[in-house]
Amino acid sequence: MIKIRQNLYQGSLDDLSMDNLMIQKFDIIFNVAEELKRILPDSIKWQDDFITGFYHYGLIDDSIDQNASISNIIQILKYHIIECNKKVLVICSAGLSRSPYICARYLAMAENRTIDDVYKELKELNWGIDDKSPLRCNDVI
Repeated sequence: MIKIRQNLYQGSLDDLSMDNLMIQKFDIIFNVAEELKRILPDSIKWQDDFITGFYHYGLIDDSIDQNASISNIIQILKYHIIECNKKVLVICSAGLSRSPYICARYLAMAENRTIDDVYKELKELNWGIDDKSPLRCNDVI
């Protein structure tokens, strides 16, 4: 799991251990992996100061034309992080392609940066991140 900004974390399925979740106390989890539909129910509230929301947006690594879904995710992230000041974890299966891509798109929008610039920063945090993800065909920034 990588802390990208104060309220934005990026990770993988392995980061969903109960210990991690209890320590980090995320408000919202965004699952962007198509194949991980049933890791948590669509809407959960386990404790008052624990996870209050779970979103599943099934992105497929090698699928083009997902820009409408991606734009929707970015707007929801913006709402939760900027407007509601929520602590958010964005995950996919391995944490190397889809979740970093969503975080990069969000940061490019929120900080008025290029997505290539954001990817350079993310790769410094985790060298395994795939900055050549097939999802990059959806770049519109």
